[in-house]
Amino acid sequence: MSDQMKGSSLFGFSRGERAAILLLLILIAMIILVRYAAPGRDEDAPNAPIVNVDSVRSEPVSLPRHYTYTQTRSYKSSQKAYAPKLREKKFTYDSSRAAYPKKYAKGTVLNINLTDTTALIRVPGIGATFANRIVKYRELLGGYHDVEQLRELYGMTEERYASLVSWFVVENDTIRKIQVNKAPFGELLRHPYLSLEQTKIIVNMRERKGHISSLDEFALYDQFNDSVRGKLEPYLSF
Repeated sequence: MSDQMKGSSLFGFSRGERAAILLLLILIAMIILVRYAAPGRDEDAPNAPIVNVDSVRSEPVSLPRHYTYTQTRSYKSSQKAYAPKLREKKFTYDSSRAAYPKKYAKGTVLNINLTDTTALIRVPGIGATFANRIVKYRELLGGYHDVEQLRELYGMTEERYASLVSWFVVENDTIRKIQVNKAPFGELLRHPYLSLEQTKIIVNMRERKGHISSLDEFALYDQFNDSVRGKLEPYLSF
């Protein structure tokens, strides 16, 4: 067999075919070399997303009225940092709310049965709480018949009473009286000076006698001694 036949029959390819295959292999090797030898390639994160910092928006979050909460995001290198910030709300001073009522001048005298809480808190030594107590007790009594009844208020001390007594007077014509012969059981019982037992005695007596003329008719009962009758007399009518 001649050399020409050997060259044309090697691996079943002709000399021209072998040359073309060799050229193709060289081209493939160059492409691979260029692809993987390119500078700046990050093989560890082939699919890493590109973040546009300018596209990040602040998101307000609702918090109590004292604070304003704003979410901000910042990016440093390849890491994302979340930085919430609290900003305390600034309050403006409202002098009209903080103002205290002007107190009465010394020598002012008030009718305790006609004075409301707004006027009472203008008396030196009386605040909103004590002014409410004075009015509520007045409503339960039907009105004060004597300034000394202020001693019966919860929290009243001798020192406080001494500082308040000169500011008030009483007009008895403003007292609301209970009609003993007509008032329902509940109305009698609501009065601060009548207990449950005393109320039962009054109701039983008026049912038995038909009509009660005065408190003296209760004088034989221990529950209606002279002191009790004296306190009740301004508040009962017959």
